[in-house]
Amino acid sequence: MPLTRSAAVLFRFGLTAAAIGCTAVAFCADIDEQRELFKQVYVDVERGNWAAVSNLSAADQDSLRRYPLWPDLRATWFRANIKTAPQAEIEAFLHQYGILKPARELRYRYALQLAATGDLDDYLSIYQQYYQGLDIAELDCRALQAEIQAGRTQRITKRALDLWLVGGSQVEECDPVFDYLESNQLLGPAEYLKRFDLATDAKEFSRARWLARSISQQHVDIASQWLSAQNDPERSVRRHLNWKSDPVMRKQLVYAIERLTFSSPITASDLWQQLNTLHGFSAEQEIRTARHIALWTARDRLPDAYSRLTQLPVAAQDDEVSRWRARTSLQSQNWDRLMADISQMSSAEQKSEEWRYWYSIALRRRGPDAGADLALSELATTHSYYGFLAADELGLDYALDEDEFATNETDIEALANRADLIRARELHLVGLDGRGRSEWETVIAYLPPE
Repeated sequence: MPLTRSAAVLFRFGLTAAAIGCTAVAFCADIDEQRELFKQVYVDVERGNWAAVSNLSAADQDSLRRYPLWPDLRATWFRANIKTAPQAEIEAFLHQYGILKPARELRYRYALQLAATGDLDDYLSIYQQYYQGLDIAELDCRALQAEIQAGRTQRITKRALDLWLVGGSQVEECDPVFDYLESNQLLGPAEYLKRFDLATDAKEFSRARWLARSISQQHVDIASQWLSAQNDPERSVRRHLNWKSDPVMRKQLVYAIERLTFSSPITASDLWQQLNTLHGFSAEQEIRTARHIALWTARDRLPDAYSRLTQLPVAAQDDEVSRWRARTSLQSQNWDRLMADISQMSSAEQKSEEWRYWYSIALRRRGPDAGADLALSELATTHSYYGFLAADELGLDYALDEDEFATNETDIEALANRADLIRARELHLVGLDGRGRSEWETVIAYLPPE
């Protein structure tokens, strides 16, 4: 199987680095031996057994320390022994290798371990230097715990409320912080109502019902109605067909119809027509729901899909509707209608390869057409899905030629001797492909395309 362009580049780099990368840096002099030593001890070290390294000869240990993946090996052992490894050794390692990915991962684990054992001052020091402002709830709440423990409570209320005011559940590390808010009467009905609204907006209706218990029975009932609309939308709609509605119930009915449409567009359409005669939905709700039903009848290839799509009001006609009108015409091989559908698309849609191809096909299916042949010939020169289809239509060869790279051996050698790319290569060669891919992608993201 031919290599993809990216695979070919990586393969070329790997061969070049293997051939010349070890001649320019001292620690690569015996890199093949170092690699084998790493593979020999890694599994044991991953299990927390450093004896696999310490039992090596002094010469082998010295060789292993000069291997580019020595930091990975050491970090692996620290992670396996995070609860018992001497803090001074971990901190010395982080100080020496802190910019490398294995050290960054270890720092995160080490910070959590400090917090878990109650060493919140040291945790807070790491947090403020590396994680503050990154919006990682787990770490943010540990930091707030440290502030509470230190008595600096005047600084935490707003930050704690920001973490509490989310639509879904929050990480368990935040529970002590929220307990602090509760015990100091900083969570009242107003805060619960804000979070209740966030939960319903996020469709987290079970969470909303739990929050509603601290607001009112009315809100418990509202949350229960949302849950009914989510779990059994048809039953929910039929139950409320003749109820007097308010703005909240109308939102719930629209949501239930949308849910029902996924499984039964025709049933949803019938019930929606009944609802529309009984409830005063907004123009936006009517347009959105009619569009949703029409699109799903098209996706399910139902007989009246095309008429539903064309009967939508102008405000509901967008590119998605245009695409499904065209697809519906294509399914029935209605070539004249397909051409009309494509002609009514936005300029950007019409210029896309997909619709350029199908417009030309529709022209050809009506009879010989030189303009269609020309359009397909141009499309067939592209290295793409529709380019290949166009080539098939005309009986042409696929456009498989790729751009040639101007080879610059000096640049390749410079890349091959970069420490970060050597690390990426070695991670692949020792079988840690996921880590190798991550390091490779991190490096090349900052390199110019050439």
